[in-house]
Amino acid sequence: MSRPLIIALLVFSVSLAVSLLTVYFLYFNDTLAMNSFNEGGIYSDIILRTNGAGNDVLLPESYLQAKARTMLLTIIYIAESILVLSVRRVNKCFRDGQRDVNRTVLISVFTGLIIHMVLMYFSPIQKGLSNIGVNLELIRLSFPDLLLTVFAGLLPVLAVEIVKIVMRKKNREF
Repeated sequence: MSRPLIIALLVFSVSLAVSLLTVYFLYFNDTLAMNSFNEGGIYSDIILRTNGAGNDVLLPESYLQAKARTMLLTIIYIAESILVLSVRRVNKCFRDGQRDVNRTVLISVFTGLIIHMVLMYFSPIQKGLSNIGVNLELIRLSFPDLLLTVFAGLLPVLAVEIVKIVMRKKNREF
C-alpha cells in the first residue's frame, strides 16, 4: 500500500473512532435522551433473560446502552459503506469516482446497511432470532437519531476526501 493511502486510512480510523466515542457517550450518559419511539420493538416484549446460573439478567443493561450500541453499529455501517465508494477511485474526488457506479456495485456496498436497518425496524425478525439464541439487541432509531448517525458516519469519509484533495495538490498518487 502506498504511503498516501495509509495516511488516508489512518485519518479515517481516527476520525471514525472520535465520532463513535462522542456519539456513544452522548447517548450512554443520557446527554441525548431516549424517546418512546426508541423503546418500541423487541425490548417492549423481551427484557429479562436467564443466564446459565438461572439468574435473570437485563440484556442489554439498559435502554441507553442498547441505543448507544445501535447508534455505533449504524454509524459503522454508514461510514464503511461510503468509504468503499470513496476509495474505489482513490485518485479522484468522491463525485467524479461515482460516475461509473452501477446498480450491482451499490447493492453489494449497501447490503449490510440495508440488512441492519431491516433488523432494527422489523422487531419480529429480532424476536424470531432471539428465540433461537441470537440476541441482536438493536432498538429502533428515531429520525433525529438517524440524522446524527448519517452526520457522524459521513465525517470520517469527509476527512478522507480532504486527505485526497491535499495529496492531489501535492501531486501525490495513491
